[in-house]
Amino acid sequence: MRIKHNEKHFFITKKDIFFVVEQTVNSSNDTTVIIPNAIGLNNTGNSKFSNILYRKFPAVKDNIDLSNKQKLGNTQYINLQTNEYKNQIICVNMFCKHQTGKYDRVLDYGALSSCMLQVRSQARNLMSTTDKKVQIHAPKFGTGFAGGDWRTISNLINDIWARDFTCFIYEPANV
Repeated sequence: MRIKHNEKHFFITKKDIFFVVEQTVNSSNDTTVIIPNAIGLNNTGNSKFSNILYRKFPAVKDNIDLSNKQKLGNTQYINLQTNEYKNQIICVNMFCKHQTGKYDRVLDYGALSSCMLQVRSQARNLMSTTDKKVQIHAPKFGTGFAGGDWRTISNLINDIWARDFTCFIYEPANV
């Protein structure tokens, strides 16, 4: 299903995120994929997606504790794979969740917006320095345990990412 706002859009899919990401990177000689991972400080408040991501790419979890940037609104980039065409899969840990029980909802919209803007900036930089297309493949984040509102999050995706990049959002059962 395509969500369309003001002639800009992103795609919601029920496919498996990891299968599609690997197919995209391996079948194209000009695409880099960014996988955002919305997490809490000190690796708290992890989603089902985060736990699956850590099993598939242990480097993501291994590098979280090495980061001295663990502040709400900061990001951490981890290159997961580079193939012979120099296509990359990059995970971005977005520190945008409060500790459980501290607030009514775990998700911090200000921190999420800041992280998303940093992802956009880094993706634009990648496009200009590598001559590669950048796609963002993300789980439908922030709405389950984190307590965020999907309408708000989808507007942020559209406003911050979908105007510049092809974005795929994956339903929770398929991440």
